Amino acid sequence: MHVRVAGKLEMVVRKHMEAITSSLAYASCSILLTLFNKAVFSGRHFDYPWFSLAWQNAVTAVLVALSAGCSLSGKLRWSTDLVRRMAMPNFFFVLFLFSNSRSLRYMTLPVQVVFKSLAPVGITIFESMWHGDRIAPGTWVAMILCIAGNVVAALGRGGISFSIRGYLWAFVNLIANVAYLATLRTNVPPKYSSSARTFASAVLSLFWMIPLAGISGELTSGNKLNPRVASRPSSVATRRDTFMEPTGRVLQPSAIVALAHESTQFLVTFLLSGILGTLISAASFWCVSATSGSTFSIVGSLNKIPVSVLGYLIFREPTTVFTWIGVLLSLIAGLVFTESKRRTYMNEAKTATESAVLKTTPMNGGGHGGGLPRRCN
Repeated sequence: MHVRVAGKLEMVVRKHMEAITSSLAYASCSILLTLFNKAVFSGRHFDYPWFSLAWQNAVTAVLVALSAGCSLSGKLRWSTDLVRRMAMPNFFFVLFLFSNSRSLRYMTLPVQVVFKSLAPVGITIFESMWHGDRIAPGTWVAMILCIAGNVVAALGRGGISFSIRGYLWAFVNLIANVAYLATLRTNVPPKYSSSARTFASAVLSLFWMIPLAGISGELTSGNKLNPRVASRPSSVATRRDTFMEPTGRVLQPSAIVALAHESTQFLVTFLLSGILGTLISAASFWCVSATSGSTFSIVGSLNKIPVSVLGYLIFREPTTVFTWIGVLLSLIAGLVFTESKRRTYMNEAKTATESAVLKTTPMNGGGHGGGLPRRCN
């Protein structure tokens, strides 16, 4: 009896440790990648989102394949079943990445932090409706605080760099985030390793990103209407080897040519963003598998707190008091949510342990006059 109970407790402890470790890994990678992506996607002279995303996913596919080949990670187990199951989540994954790159360009990091705190609300409601997960009272409080944080931050939008385009992309990003996590948990079973799912997701993403980069003109130089470039001073156009016509059209170089004219610091940032993209993909799958979609989402909200501070210090983005109050409310919501989840996990562990004891005690005591007394009807 004691051996079985000890084994059950060890399994529960191992599960909790994996959940904590995977959450910390995802948080660290997410903080670094967000800062690097902000530098890449909001660059004044470099606006090639599909090319940048394709680069990040190509690096991810190569590094994961090398890791599997060197036996540093699990086998890839590439199969048609995995591709079929990943098709729908991958569509929302690509939409999530692209909308995130656009919102990073048109929104400040602190404002994006507050807006993204709404993701756990959608994820939690979906998991409750689809999977039957019970919503604890603390989780309801956390969701109310998330909504309140967004309302407060919106009150101060007049004092910041407000862009309706940025908010629209942030809303699309929110919907894509919920849809991606929902379809990932529903369609892809945990029997596939994190490396296999990361590799499949990266390769499938390239089938979207490379054609879209070509369609949007990022892979070739051409004479096109580009308001973002055409509205810049002529000195900026000269720096990018472009010439401006009286019609407002510019000869925009291909992404590779434009990248060659960037500074060394930007090139290093661009290259490292690909490596961090690999780490965040693996950490994301690991965190979702070890915890749940709502926990994964709230960890993402929590790690945006240092991101908002670092974004303000590094990029000198304009903020207001309302914005920081909204960030604070989001942080409190994350803490309340985390404590609520911790209590839920502890109650589940206690219930599992008590169930194991009740099942084993009568068996060991049968025939010897021991065990629990039988009830006489």
